[in-house]
Amino acid sequence: LDYALSKQALFLQLQTLFGGQTVISDIFDTTYWSQGPYRLGDGMAVKYKVVPRVCGAPSLGRAPGGPNDDFLRRNANDRLAKGDICFDFLVQRQRDPKLNPVEDVVIEWMESDTAPIKIASIKIPAGQGIMSNERHALCENASFSPWNGIAEHRPLGAINRIRLTAYSGISNKRRLENGVQRKELDGSESFFDVLKTVSKK
Repeated sequence: LDYALSKQALFLQLQTLFGGQTVISDIFDTTYWSQGPYRLGDGMAVKYKVVPRVCGAPSLGRAPGGPNDDFLRRNANDRLAKGDICFDFLVQRQRDPKLNPVEDVVIEWMESDTAPIKIASIKIPAGQGIMSNERHALCENASFSPWNGIAEHRPLGAINRIRLTAYSGISNKRRLENGVQRKELDGSESFFDVLKTVSKK
């Protein structure tokens, strides 16, 4: 905790929040990274990366012009109406604890030192409407945490330890305001019918 609240870590968080922000018009055209490293089995630390890959529905290619509160949701719904959505799932292995530290999230894991490796493809089938009240309620009351996983995939580092407390507190506050009981998703919900890992390499 002392390290995570140091000047370096504070600067990183402020930079993430206020510096170099990019306007996103389509969540399916965005590359996603894990903020911190994670355990992968015994004795291995990795970071995750998810990269969009065109496989059906083309990008809408439009930036929001005076968007409403749910323009990303509407754009996603329009895109899914036109075709499948695909992503590549990659892992970046820790090669050197000094070059790829677990605790110091200020130091970037350079891809020139440890190139991400594709291990799977993710496909979201076309025709999945996401504008229903049921889907909205499921997402609104769902609980996200990088700690929702098995021990072999446990988050590593001070930032992830802080996220465990922060995300739990935010989730509890939202549920209290919405008047719903805490319930962790277990994969049986209908929402997850749209998520299918179609191949592994």
